[in-house]
Amino acid sequence: MTAKGDGLCIQWLKEHSSYPRQDWCLIWPFSTARGYGHFGHLGVSYYAHVYMCELVHGPAPTDRHQAAHSCGMGHESCVNPHHLSWKTPEENQQDKRLHGTAQKHGRLRFKLSMEEVAHIRALAGQKTHDELARLFGVSRRNIGAIIDGRSWGPTSSIVPFSQDEDDMIRTLTEKGYNYSELGRAIGRSQGAVARRATKMGLKSNYDPLTYHLTPRPVIAKR
Repeated sequence: MTAKGDGLCIQWLKEHSSYPRQDWCLIWPFSTARGYGHFGHLGVSYYAHVYMCELVHGPAPTDRHQAAHSCGMGHESCVNPHHLSWKTPEENQQDKRLHGTAQKHGRLRFKLSMEEVAHIRALAGQKTHDELARLFGVSRRNIGAIIDGRSWGPTSSIVPFSQDEDDMIRTLTEKGYNYSELGRAIGRSQGAVARRATKMGLKSNYDPLTYHLTPRPVIAKR
């Protein structure tokens, strides 16, 4: 590995190259690119996980080798040295397919919404990690990280939609309410309601030109 100086980011990587926890991801605290940690030094850009892999395992065996993540959380800026190793592009791609992060037609194969994360946590005591991984199209390791709070933050931060809320979304959408109105009616953010309605196959018929001309009934939250 060539000398790259001792900037703040490099110093941080060196200090964490002996990170003791093998079961937790170590998240890069600085800037990212497409989810991967990166930094610049002396006019050159570096990926943080690649630099960490070099610190711990030495230079890549060949020009083809890539710094691969065993945790499947590279796109979430993990730089845990225990999770990094040199692999060929074929080996790395195979790991990505197992983790559910392989690219398909230029986009991530699957990305969970907050509501799906909440659903996973709600089903944690009813289904195995393998069953949840198959159901939601992600890796078993990702399921474990979601359930114990290592991914997507603490379990208390996401509240799943109740059946009553789903019924209200369906009823008000049929009446022409837009997502902002739906959110106010059930006490949720506009974005969360929009994602939930889309997942339920619903689309508002709201017409902004007639909104102020049409009285709307007040429906109390159950």
